[in-house]
Amino acid sequence: GDILYRDGSGLQRLAKGTANQELRMNSGATAPEWHTPSGGKVIQMQHTRHTGMVSWTHPTVGTANEITTGNRVTITPTSTSNHLILDLFMPVTGGGTSSLFNFMFYDVTGSAVFNPSTETIGSRGATWGRGIMGHRGSHADGNDQDVIHMRQIGLAPRTTATTFAVYGRGQGNTAFYINHDNNNNNEWGFTGQTLFTITEMDLS
Repeated sequence: GDILYRDGSGLQRLAKGTANQELRMNSGATAPEWHTPSGGKVIQMQHTRHTGMVSWTHPTVGTANEITTGNRVTITPTSTSNHLILDLFMPVTGGGTSSLFNFMFYDVTGSAVFNPSTETIGSRGATWGRGIMGHRGSHADGNDQDVIHMRQIGLAPRTTATTFAVYGRGQGNTAFYINHDNNNNNEWGFTGQTLFTITEMDLS
């Protein structure tokens, strides 16, 4: 219900607030008031952890395919006004002596590349969205350990279950190894793990 508080003039009445409002002091610190908090809260988070060893051979130049179905994450957004933050951490090696690889997030449900938001979010927003991996010269061999880490923010495309995947394309004809080296981890001594996380946030 309503709230009674005392100031220099005596008892005062503050009518009850609306749903999800918070009580705080006014800017002059003379009386309480109701405040509607702004956005920025996490709605939900979905993720997958993939430890399988994958040998991926990219398709012909100019096309892309899925790295592995083990990296897929499904999320059901609550609003198309909310943003999805996609984060990928993927240990890799290989690629040959002159190779360039490009990775992207793919909306499997909508059969389309998941593009960054067009509006500015903070200082970066629309600049996030692609991971590029390159090997040149003597630095390319099957036991190097590198990491692909990329992040992208975009509006939720729909409010039904949506599956996202990691796609890649490249130049050169050599295999690319995910979560392992090219010799069943005899050089690494361990199996890596790929982490793919999707967070839905209300940034209004």
